[in-house]
Amino acid sequence: NVPVATRGRYKVDQAARVRLADADDWHVATVTMVDPVVDFASDTYRVKVRLPNDGGKLQAGLRVTVDLGPQ
Repeated sequence: NVPVATRGRYKVDQAARVRLADADDWHVATVTMVDPVVDFASDTYRVKVRLPNDGGKLQAGLRVTVDLGPQ
């Protein structure tokens, strides 16, 4: 979830970077969805990114940091 103040900054197919919580290297990802609905209670909206996982090396559910580029 990202702050509603960033509306309009993120687009589908935009490049993103993902870093696993216990690692130093970044992985290339792509924005796949920008939710048009804002969550009123948290003043956020969802942005989903897809991270390729060739060979299944990355486990689902791991904590990550996502960099969506300049804000």
